[in-house]
Amino acid sequence: MKHLKFNFDENLREAPEKPEEWLRHIDSINIELKKSSDPLILVRKIGELGTCQRILHKLDEAQANFETALQLIDKNNLGVELEVQNQIRLAHVHQWKKDFSISNKMFSLILENCQKNENLKAYLPFAYQHLGKNLYDQGLFAKAL
Repeated sequence: MKHLKFNFDENLREAPEKPEEWLRHIDSINIELKKSSDPLILVRKIGELGTCQRILHKLDEAQANFETALQLIDKNNLGVELEVQNQIRLAHVHQWKKDFSISNKMFSLILENCQKNENLKAYLPFAYQHLGKNLYDQGLFAKAL
């Protein structure tokens, strides 16, 4: 992703320093998406797009893009690594929407998959980190720790 700057707000969420730069970057991603038919490139760009949209609090758009990425991954058999990356991103969106019943289920499943699947061991720290932040946002501080 381009070197877009952000800070963390009072809720420990990314807050863009210059939202207009993020919006321009979203425009450039959309242009790139129109130029490719390669599923792997599309998934990576859609994931980047969704991440930018989440940071800009365009949560419905981000959710739709992560769901699209997951469908492309499944349809084109692009692997469990890309799948778990985008599952974490989608769960993160549900967390930001305070849709905790969904984010809790998703993060639990992600954690379980990362523990069981040797190909996903590298994602285990990310799964724990995001699960912990999800619990923190619910005020479940002891569990988050």
